[in-house]
Amino acid sequence: MEKILVVEDAQSVREEICDILQMEGFEVSAASNGFEGLMQTKNDKPDLIISDIMMPGLDGYQLVNEIKKYPDTNSIPVIFLSAKAQLDDIRTGMNLGVEDYITKPIHPNDLLAAVNMSLDKQKKMNRNISKLILSPIELLPQELSESINVVLGFSNYLSSEKSDIPKNELELLVNGIYNQGEKINKLINDYLLYMNLITHRAQSNDINVSSLKFIHLYIKSIVSTVAEELNRKNDVIFDLQEANLNFNDFYFQKIIEEIIRCSVQLTSPGSKIYVRSVIENNFYCLNIEGELNKSQNTENKYNISSCKKSIEIIELIAKNYSGDFKYNFNSDTGFCFTYYFKL
Repeated sequence: MEKILVVEDAQSVREEICDILQMEGFEVSAASNGFEGLMQTKNDKPDLIISDIMMPGLDGYQLVNEIKKYPDTNSIPVIFLSAKAQLDDIRTGMNLGVEDYITKPIHPNDLLAAVNMSLDKQKKMNRNISKLILSPIELLPQELSESINVVLGFSNYLSSEKSDIPKNELELLVNGIYNQGEKINKLINDYLLYMNLITHRAQSNDINVSSLKFIHLYIKSIVSTVAEELNRKNDVIFDLQEANLNFNDFYFQKIIEEIIRCSVQLTSPGSKIYVRSVIENNFYCLNIEGELNKSQNTENKYNISSCKKSIEIIELIAKNYSGDFKYNFNSDTGFCFTYYFKL
């Protein structure tokens, strides 16, 4: 049975909502103000919160801001209800991550439709996260095994041949071992990051938000470093706007690194990768796109699949922190990754 918390300072409205929900079989608790609602949220972890906006002390906006600060409550969906129905109020609520908005007087059908839609959406999201938890556990051993086998094979060859190996071949073997070691290190770090995001564990990298200035230069530096490492620096075209962001520096760099690595995998050497940004509706939109490599369809499908873990990591960062992430692949129009950083 789903638990719903109703936060409303008007007793008659609060009781009316509680009665409607209880008749539908929900487990309902109530709070008469924002402070009481915050305490009940922390203690009871409801499946859904229905909150008034205009309340003395801690209003609805402040309540949502407080709920979003804590890993164990930030994913609880919230429905706002108010006598107001102005566009600015709705936009403010939506920017905070509010699921829906119901105006007073309350109509039972509208209330129940909004409640069921929010709960169904949350259930679907939880099912998707459960699937995601399994994917790195399944994929990590396979990729680790492949890289470790390469390292062991090279090492065994080096030990068996001893000093008879030509210098140029020796350099190739040493570079091969080093590159596979780097790959293993990245796999393990990505896996630990992935599980950290899944479980919402608050590490130092999670809670330090930096004021990022000269953002266009920062993006260009990160992209250029990765592209040069992958021998594709000359293929990148920049068209970036300036902005100041408040975002975690570690995750900001991780988002860009993963997107540009995927972009290199999806394109053939010499084809252009476009890195653009624009400010729209209080978001800094970073867009990275290019033409899919059409020369080998089988290889291209493999490359799209190889981007899966990177995409999942970026989606989790977007879910846990402010922003949104979209992507698409099309054999005719190419690929496009877009991250929306909230200004």
